[in-house]
Amino acid sequence: MAVAEDHQRHSWYERLLNLISVVKPGEGRSCVLLTANATILMACYYLLKVIREPLILAYGGAEYKSYATAIQAFVLMLLIPVFSVLYHRHAASSKPGTIINRVLLFFASNLLIFIFLDYININIGVAFYVWLGIFSVMVVAQFWAFAADSYNVRVGQRLFVILAVGSTLGSWLGAKLAGPIFPYFGVPGILFLAMTALVVSVFLTRMTPAAIPEEASNEEKPQKEGHENNWKDGFTVVFQSRYLLLIAAFVV
Repeated sequence: MAVAEDHQRHSWYERLLNLISVVKPGEGRSCVLLTANATILMACYYLLKVIREPLILAYGGAEYKSYATAIQAFVLMLLIPVFSVLYHRHAASSKPGTIINRVLLFFASNLLIFIFLDYININIGVAFYVWLGIFSVMVVAQFWAFAADSYNVRVGQRLFVILAVGSTLGSWLGAKLAGPIFPYFGVPGILFLAMTALVVSVFLTRMTPAAIPEEASNEEKPQKEGHENNWKDGFTVVFQSRYLLLIAAFVV
């Protein structure tokens, strides 16, 4: 009886989270882990975004920025369908965190390469601009996909509000921290800090599944069958809408 009563009590951090949205006993730990993850990932992106413009402008000005944006859009068009298939295969095997961590470690290793290239005075402007665009889309998309696959609909509707607050806080922190840090540590320092943040995100992702209570977890796991063909659906929607086609043409 005492154990049941303890389980029904809110922890101190669950009581704090209840100021934002309804958090039931036992849901707090996973919510804190995912919120911290969202905060770190968005802070990481906005840290890197601050150095993106100076790097591309130093490389060759606004003209090269236009070329880099077009390359970025083309690479994403090829990459996202492939990633979608891989993600759903791992999700169907109840291991979505595996591919997420591999992607995070891949991006972290890329930052290490950028640090080395900058150290030997190779201009990374265009490459980094394209890379950051891919990073921002893939990391944000896979985080929210992971969160959606972790909770059932009822719990997700309550807790995603808190995750969104963490994401917004991370954006603000990243933009605010980059200004004071950059004069002291320069491009390599920002890159190293972002790389460290991605490694921390890997550990948070690994800890999350075990922290989700059984009654809050998503029982409807994504099915492996059919996802190989579903990657075309996004392109179908775009090509059937003149409005979306015009937006795509404008962006590219």
